[in-house]
Amino acid sequence: MKYTAEQQRVIDTRNSNILVSAAAGSGKTAVLVERIIQMITDSKKPVDIDRLLVVTFTSAAAAEMRERISRAIADCLEKKPEDEHLQKQASPIHNAQITTIDSFCLFVIRNNFNEIGIDPAFRVADESEIKMLEADVMDKLLEEMHAQPTERFLNFVECYSTGAGEKQLEEAILRLYHFSMSYPFPEEWLRERLNDYSARSVSELSGQKWFQEALRYIDTVLTECAARLRQALAISRQANGPAQYIDNLISDTELVEKLKNARDFAKLHELFNNCSFTRLSSKKTQDENPVLKETVKGLREEVKKNIAGLRKLMFLIPVEDTLRDMGVCRSIVEELAELTLSFKSCLDSAKREKNVIDFSDMEHFALKLLLEKREDGGLELTDTALELQDYFEEIIIDEYQDSNEVQELILKSISGEAAGKYNRFMVGDVKQSIYKFRLARPEIFMEKYDTYVINADAQENSGCVRIDLSMNFRSRREVTDAVNFICGQLMKKAVGNVEYDEKSALYAGAAYPAPESGAFIPADEKPYQTELL
Repeated sequence: MKYTAEQQRVIDTRNSNILVSAAAGSGKTAVLVERIIQMITDSKKPVDIDRLLVVTFTSAAAAEMRERISRAIADCLEKKPEDEHLQKQASPIHNAQITTIDSFCLFVIRNNFNEIGIDPAFRVADESEIKMLEADVMDKLLEEMHAQPTERFLNFVECYSTGAGEKQLEEAILRLYHFSMSYPFPEEWLRERLNDYSARSVSELSGQKWFQEALRYIDTVLTECAARLRQALAISRQANGPAQYIDNLISDTELVEKLKNARDFAKLHELFNNCSFTRLSSKKTQDENPVLKETVKGLREEVKKNIAGLRKLMFLIPVEDTLRDMGVCRSIVEELAELTLSFKSCLDSAKREKNVIDFSDMEHFALKLLLEKREDGGLELTDTALELQDYFEEIIIDEYQDSNEVQELILKSISGEAAGKYNRFMVGDVKQSIYKFRLARPEIFMEKYDTYVINADAQENSGCVRIDLSMNFRSRREVTDAVNFICGQLMKKAVGNVEYDEKSALYAGAAYPAPESGAFIPADEKPYQTELL
């Protein structure tokens, strides 16, 4: 197989943390298998297959990867039947750590169960059993709270319960519990959330994390409003456009810019509640096109609607009332956090009694075996982590865009990064990340995508390298052009944290016969197109 220059870099680059941004149809699996085979058959420093950790997203993907590697080893043995090192790889392939992250965590736990005090005869409960156990624990917890209620608990029930049931209250606790378990240290994360309601003055509101997130959303909406106004101005300045609206649109643009430049909560509250749009001129211009006139009015109405929506969403009530409401909400959030912590403790005890664990337990138990907290709050590698660091030559992670923070910390702790040994190979495509609803954190991928060195030469670097695979070998150019056109309009940094530009676009990498003539159309050599040909 003939590889592209970028694919060859993926295969050859060593002594680095490597992030491979692999577009759809770019042959990432074939390249990944070839990289593993090259490491196994390296004449200078061959690696045993069981000294590699290959983490895939599903069990089916792990089985396919194992089969491909096994077949590739068999092919190599046919060519070099006398190679003793290759002969030794045929057997360990069946026990090699080519697995899902859950199975790897289970491997770590079963080999070190005594360090965390669990019964070695534990089993992994299925989803339905865990849901029944959660429901039972929730009933007992709320029954105990109702037996000796505190004022804060009764206030919490009043806020979250509707009608005669407490289903919404239970769902709130469960949602918060499951969300917190996607973080390495859920108890700490829950207590930190109380700081979100800690503002005591108007000036402190602007420093809150939630307000900074709100600012980003406001900027996105206002940027779109400014673009609509520019479009309306361009139409108004046409020969048959509604020129009488130009002054109104200029005034609107200045208003939007003033809103965009405000960074303080109190200032934004004042501007949103006192801003007003000028009345459109009733004059008519000669040869005015009524369609263009209505288009401009529609664009302006859209801007007015968006700004009114922002005001209603974030700045409807006075600032002083916002502070008062946050004070009231703080006690409710404290109760929600405490109930969630109590629920987690009771659920953990119930699972230990039944000697079962679930998938989140796997990750957190493995993390506990690999890292321990110091008194100063820092993290320290355990002996188990250091042993795994010495054992594994490389950590290979597929579908990296769907990792969460717990998984990232686990895999980082067993790499040699802390000791200056860069040996993590991460491959994925953030544009294909669809599991954020299951608490995946594509931001982990994007942080490396934005900071790693792009396409460094193989064998000449150390540290952190990014390699982009943008050639698509499974689709005709008509398909890649259409995808580029649509995604180029939809995917923006401000909206989805991905800028679909020439670095993210698809390029046709295979030659296909033309529909009519049968002549082969060569691979894509043209620059990224934003318009369909």
